[in-house]
Amino acid sequence: GREPERPAPVPAEVSADATVPDGAEGPARHSRPEGASTYEAPGTEAERAIAEIWQELLGIDRVGVYDNFFDLGGHSLLATQVLARVEKALGVRLHRTDLMFQTLGQLAAACGERRSAAPSEPKGLLRRLFSSRAAD
Repeated sequence: GREPERPAPVPAEVSADATVPDGAEGPARHSRPEGASTYEAPGTEAERAIAEIWQELLGIDRVGVYDNFFDLGGHSLLATQVLARVEKALGVRLHRTDLMFQTLGQLAAACGERRSAAPSEPKGLLRRLFSSRAAD
């Protein structure tokens, strides 16, 4: 007798920062979808970084500041990769809902605000602990 065909194994979990294997190309780039917002090129460092991430993952040749990730064809699995890559590139942790309701420009501005609000030195109790240890 012949063995029944088995389905291909499914990974137990998908890495948030999964990338295309070395030597393999990402999705072929295509034009902006019909009905996409008016294109305006990214201007700030954060806008350019986020646009590059979206372009790579969505396979779109131009992503502008008025674009929304999901309007361009993004979905929840890609959103997880976007969040991981934005955190790695800009040092800012975002939530999935940030992608749902904001344009690329709004998201980049939020990243800038969160980066500037991040504490640069220990505050409160931590500062007292560090200063008392330094005095010892």
